[in-house]
Amino acid sequence: IRAPLLRTADLEMERNVVVEEIRMYRDQPQDRVHTLVDELLYPNHPLGWEIAGREPVVRAMTADDLRAFMDAGYAPGRMVIALAGKLDAAEATLAVSEHLGQLATRPGLPFTRAPKPARVRTRVRTKGGKQVHLCIGWRGVPQRHPDKWTLDMLNAVLGEGMSSRLFLEIREKRALAYDVHSYEANYSDVGHVVIYAGVAPERVKEAASAALAEVARLRDEPVGDAELERVRDFVKGRIELRLEDTRGVAGWLAGQEMFYDRIRSVDEICEIVDSVGPADLQRVARQYLRPELAYVSAIGPRSAVTTLGAPEPEMMEMAS
Repeated sequence: IRAPLLRTADLEMERNVVVEEIRMYRDQPQDRVHTLVDELLYPNHPLGWEIAGREPVVRAMTADDLRAFMDAGYAPGRMVIALAGKLDAAEATLAVSEHLGQLATRPGLPFTRAPKPARVRTRVRTKGGKQVHLCIGWRGVPQRHPDKWTLDMLNAVLGEGMSSRLFLEIREKRALAYDVHSYEANYSDVGHVVIYAGVAPERVKEAASAALAEVARLRDEPVGDAELERVRDFVKGRIELRLEDTRGVAGWLAGQEMFYDRIRSVDEICEIVDSVGPADLQRVARQYLRPELAYVSAIGPRSAVTTLGAPEPEMMEMAS
C-alpha cells in the first residue's frame, strides 16, 4: 500500500491470469447469470460490472493505470483497519501508526451513486446444454436502511437454507431444480434480493412461475409464528457463527465502522431481529418484491430462454 512495485513484468504475468479467469467465468453460466441480472439492476455502474473486468480493458491496462487507481482508491480517508485476537490495544495502535501513519492524504475516488434499474426487464443469453440458469431479482435496501434486517429475514424465509420455502417447494416437492436459493445484498446506498435456480430447459417456465408464486405468498399471507421463530434463530445463529473466529470478528468490526461509524454489538442486532413480526415481513414483501419490479436473467438453450420474454418485445434483450 505504501510503495507497491507494480512492475511491468509482473503486470504482464497477472494480465494473462486475469484474462483466463474472465474466459473461464464467461464459460460458467451458473456464475455469469448473476452478472446479467446485476447489469439490469445497476446499468452502467460498478455494481453491475464483472469483477474481473472485460478482456479488452485488461489487455490495455498499464502499470501507470494501476498506480493512478491505487493513489485514488487506497487513500487513508477510505481505510478502516480492524484487528481481532490476542493483542495489546496500545501496541497494536502504535504498530499501525508506525507502518501506515505516514500515508499522504489524498482526495480518493468520487462516489458514484447507483442509477435507476434498466428499462429492459429480461436479459437472456443462449448457450447449449441441458440446463437453464435463471435469476429473478429486485432492488432492495442499503445497509443503513431501517428495513435491512427485516428484508434479510424475509430472504431467509424465501430461499436461504434447506428449510426455506423455495427449497421445499421447488426442489423437495416439485423436483424442478437441484440448486435453488435466494440471497440478499446491502451496500452503502442500495441493495438487492435475487432468486437463483438451475432448471431443465423444458421446465424453466414452470420453475419461474413456482418461484414467483412463493414470493406472492409472502405478500399475501403473514408468516406463521413457528416459521418466524425458526427464521429468527437462523439469522441470529448465522451472525454468531460468523463471529466464532478472529477473522470473522475483524470483518464484523470493519463493516460496522464503515457503514455505521460505530460498533454495534451482536446483542443489539439480535434485539432488532427479535422485534420483527409477521406484519413487518409482509410489509417489506409488498413494498420491495412486487412483480412489476422484478428483473429476469437466464442462460441456456434458445428454445427455453426465449420463453421467458417480457410482455413487450422492447423489454427483453439478448446478452453477448
